[in-house]
Amino acid sequence: MSEFAFDTHRAVKRLQAAGFESPQAEAVVDAIAVANGDQAGFATKADLDAAVAKLDGRIDDVEETLGKRIDDVEETLGKRFDELEETLGKRIGDSNRQLREVFDLKMANLRLGMIVWMYTGLAAMVALIKALDYLLD
Repeated sequence: MSEFAFDTHRAVKRLQAAGFESPQAEAVVDAIAVANGDQAGFATKADLDAAVAKLDGRIDDVEETLGKRIDDVEETLGKRFDELEETLGKRIGDSNRQLREVFDLKMANLRLGMIVWMYTGLAAMVALIKALDYLLD
């Protein structure tokens, strides 16, 4: 922060030249000096511009850091999704194969059952024909 330079002796002389009594001139200059001292802690435009520039730099750094972290998270999530997709694809493929095997086994059992019923029906018909042939002779 900048300091405001104030020549108190010169100010007293100018006030006296304007008609102030010496004690009055000194009191006015003292009040101005006190006010100047109180204002020494205030920021100037240059101070504020420097602070803004510093904050802009920090914001840019944070933005860059967050951008990199977001990119890393996106990359990590992309890899995880790819791995998950591959794992699920394999599991779905395995399930499809198992279902196909169960289906094929059930179909084979059904065919076998139909063949057994067909031969049983055929055997019953042959027996019926023989019984009718015997009865008719």
